[in-house]
Amino acid sequence: MRIRRLAVAALLGGSVIVVPPFVGSAVAAPAAQISTPGEGTLHSRAPITVSGTATGAVSVRVGIQDRAGKLWWRAGAWGDYSAPVVPVGPGGAWSYTWPGGEPGDYLVQAVATAADGSTDPALPFRRFTVTELPAAVSAQPDAAIAEPAKDAIVPRGREVVLRGLAADDVAVTDVRVAVRNVGTQQWWHPNGTWDTNYEALQATPFTGTGTFVWTFRWTPPEDGQYTFAVKVRDGSGGTRDISRTFFADANAPATTVTTTRRAFPGGGPVKWEGVADDARGVASVVVALLDRGTGKWLRSDGTWGAYQRRAVTLTGPRDGGKASVANGQQLFTRTGWSFAWTPPGPGNYQAEFTAIDAAGQEDSAYPRVPFTVGGPDSAAFAPEVAITAPILGKGYGTGPITFSGTAADDTSVREVRLYVISRDTGQYWQPTGGWGPAAVSFRPALQGSGWSATWTPPSYGNFTLRAEAADDRGLTASVAVPFSRGSGAGPGYVTLLASRSQLGAVDQNCQLRRGSVPLFGDLADDLRTRGIPVTGSVVVRYADENFCDPALADYATWPETERLREEYGWSFISHSANYINLTPPAGQPQPTPQTLRAETCGSLDAFAAHGHQRAWGLFLYPGYAGSPPTTAVQLDPVATCFAYARQYGYGVNLREQAISPYFVSVQGLAGNWCNDPALTCYHWVPVLGTRTDGTRYAPPEQVAAMLSGVPGQWRILQIYKFLRGKRLGGTGTQWDCTGDWRTHWTSDGESYCANDFTSALNQARGATYADPATVATAWGRGSP
Repeated sequence: MRIRRLAVAALLGGSVIVVPPFVGSAVAAPAAQISTPGEGTLHSRAPITVSGTATGAVSVRVGIQDRAGKLWWRAGAWGDYSAPVVPVGPGGAWSYTWPGGEPGDYLVQAVATAADGSTDPALPFRRFTVTELPAAVSAQPDAAIAEPAKDAIVPRGREVVLRGLAADDVAVTDVRVAVRNVGTQQWWHPNGTWDTNYEALQATPFTGTGTFVWTFRWTPPEDGQYTFAVKVRDGSGGTRDISRTFFADANAPATTVTTTRRAFPGGGPVKWEGVADDARGVASVVVALLDRGTGKWLRSDGTWGAYQRRAVTLTGPRDGGKASVANGQQLFTRTGWSFAWTPPGPGNYQAEFTAIDAAGQEDSAYPRVPFTVGGPDSAAFAPEVAITAPILGKGYGTGPITFSGTAADDTSVREVRLYVISRDTGQYWQPTGGWGPAAVSFRPALQGSGWSATWTPPSYGNFTLRAEAADDRGLTASVAVPFSRGSGAGPGYVTLLASRSQLGAVDQNCQLRRGSVPLFGDLADDLRTRGIPVTGSVVVRYADENFCDPALADYATWPETERLREEYGWSFISHSANYINLTPPAGQPQPTPQTLRAETCGSLDAFAAHGHQRAWGLFLYPGYAGSPPTTAVQLDPVATCFAYARQYGYGVNLREQAISPYFVSVQGLAGNWCNDPALTCYHWVPVLGTRTDGTRYAPPEQVAAMLSGVPGQWRILQIYKFLRGKRLGGTGTQWDCTGDWRTHWTSDGESYCANDFTSALNQARGATYADPATVATAWGRGSP
């Protein structure tokens, strides 16, 4: 049976380090020095001693950071800044033993603290690397390679440093390295020749006791794929063979501008598009802008002066291009790119676009594109319009609702027109009163670039506000946002629905990934502290079999669901017995009536056997693309044993509309593409690739609106797993939860950044959190 680790961590949304500035006085500031680990040292995956000395201090805070994910270690997990405190002993010595982490690059920081609370302003740190020795095999030494990273890309002609660990219970007597050209299958010789005869050279050092670091240096002479083949030998003749493959790149990337236009109207952005190619992978494209009249270059602060470049947006694979990760970067063998810039006025300019590959090589034949910008032409640019209120998912009680937004144009906005559409009937609000089929608008008040209007819904319902702006040349642009109004009767219910009760994102061994937020000891604890009961869905087979999907997530077992119920106040509902498609498209084999009943109503027996008596409140159809639930299956058998069943939508339900066939709307908390158009993640993220059906990352403000109670409504938000930091490459979920929320993305729609969810919870107001059975009872549906 698979054994899983239930990691323990601090609460969701932990604290951030605040180091007070040093205030000068007659007393010297406390100071710390780090003795071990040394800068750039290599360690095995085992406890690591951090030690040093301190002056003027009574304690030292010792923080360990994952340099790639920007996360800090805390007992059993990773998250926001955390640092254990160790005392300063006699002679100023201090020491801390870190249990060790998975292979990777780390940083240790020491913060000396005086008795009066003042801290060391210098904040000393050391960088070090952890690699993992393989499991010991009798009569064999242990060995591992730390760098270069697998499939690293280096420039041809630049020295490559191979570094690793070797260990033996007695002594390692020899470490040798041979270099093979993968393409020709020939071996390198010290005289610079290649042939089929194997030759290995000694590493430095090549002998040692215990665990020691060895090094080998080699310079690739030409473009190609190479393998370092390492053989470690101990005193008894036992050997261990390990290898590492990497690429040497001799070829610069190529940059192509596909935009053919060379004369642009003023008053709006100049837009360029193109492609960049490299056999190993394009890492970036940059642009430099020259004012040909003055001979000066555009600077990042908007001024003109010395030469400077800025990043261009990569839009992802094009025309069969491949995506990969190497050297800690996202790479593309062929990628699209785009760039937009609004000139300060008419003039003669030049744009220079340069692709840069993973090895840092630049396109020396980069295109230099002269262009001109003329006077403003209002016919060239449509207006821009935005809605600032309501935000997506906002719910309102009785009374007037304020609409607001902005509208702008390169010359002038002639008018803004507003339409309110009932999503329940498809009809338009008529300014004379009532609803009708005609798309009739009303005008908001305009003030500068802003607009606002007040509208009072005649009754409860689900609506869409559409705003349309028109400029003085008749060009238009529009935007729409859905919102709702409750009946005002009863509480504003919210159900936080944990789909399939996921324990977190896992690796190929079903262990939590660094940066994945564990359910126990972190997410569940934080929600309990907030007084938020959660409803978890369970696939019976998953809970029975201790099921884990190494490409996605681990799932709660029955004992874990019982713990969540007893210790955390959770309740559980059915996600079917075996997660089969209950409503396949026409033309495909259909489940029998017996199978349908066993998968739905029959699943309730397993819940009852584990003490979950409230599973009847809601049924979740297994999610299969192109197979939405049908009314026929919903009426028989689902509605005969469950109060309601899930349909994906905006997640807002009104009591007056929760009638036969008893579907309720559920909104999933979406990850996927980020919200910053200047970043690649706005156009493409890993795993989704060229798919166009992904979702835009949900803003925390929108999530907060979804979690805010509206009298007479039942809101259901479906959550999955939460993440911190950054992970790029490898198998399974990838993400970036660093920086501003607009830059956040995840590689699948079942992930979201933990700090953004914390922000949403902090903003949400007025919710009565309840499980589906509670709402069903209150709304008169009850247990079928």
